Amino acid sequence: MQEKKSNNNFEKLKNIASDHLFMHGVQINDWKNEGPKIFVNGEGSWVTDIEGNKYLDMMGGLWYKSAGYGRKKIADAVYKQMTEISSPPANSTTESTILLSGKISEIYSDKNFIIWKKRWEERLKLNNNTPEKFLKLMRSANPLIIPRNHKVEEVLEAANNNDLSPLKKLIKVLETPYEKLQENIEYQSPAPMGNKKYQTFCGT
Repeated sequence: MQEKKSNNNFEKLKNIASDHLFMHGVQINDWKNEGPKIFVNGEGSWVTDIEGNKYLDMMGGLWYKSAGYGRKKIADAVYKQMTEISSPPANSTTESTILLSGKISEIYSDKNFIIWKKRWEERLKLNNNTPEKFLKLMRSANPLIIPRNHKVEEVLEAANNNDLSPLKKLIKVLETPYEKLQENIEYQSPAPMGNKKYQTFCGT
C-alpha cells in the first residue's frame, strides 16, 4: 500500500485546487471543504489515493481505461512511439499506424465476427430491407439539426437583451430536426471559421 503523504502536501494541493481546479461532473462546493479525492497510483482495476487508501474502480472499464491502470507494456509502447514520432506530417502516416490497420483487419476474419455478421445479414432479410430502406431509417433517426453552440450563444445573448425571438425560432426549428428545409439551412451548419472555440462536457 502507498505510504501516506504528509498533511502539508495535501493541504497545499487542496488550496491550489480550490483556487484553480475545475473537475468534470462535480461542483467545487462538493469538495472544497474536505478537498478533492486525489489518486496517485493505479494497477488493474485498483487505485490508491494520496493517503494510501486503496479502492476498486467500478468504472475502470469505461473509455480510455478499458485496458486497466498501470499497463507498463502499453505505456512503454506509447512512450517509444512518441519519442520517435508522435504524429506524422499532413497527408502521411507512420509505420505503426499501417501495422495497426493490418491488425484491426484481422477482426473481420475472426470466427466470432463472421458468425455475428451472418446472423446480422439474416436478420436484415427478415424485414426485406434494402440499402435504400437502411438510408431512410438512418435519416429518420439521426437529426439534421442540433442546437449548436454558436446558435445557443446567439439565443442567450438575445435573451439577455430581452429579445426572445431567436429562442422561439430555435425551438420551432428543433420541432422538425430531421427535415431538410431551405429556411433552416443556417441551423445545419457548424460555426463560421474564426468563431470562438468552445470546450464542453457530456454533462453540459
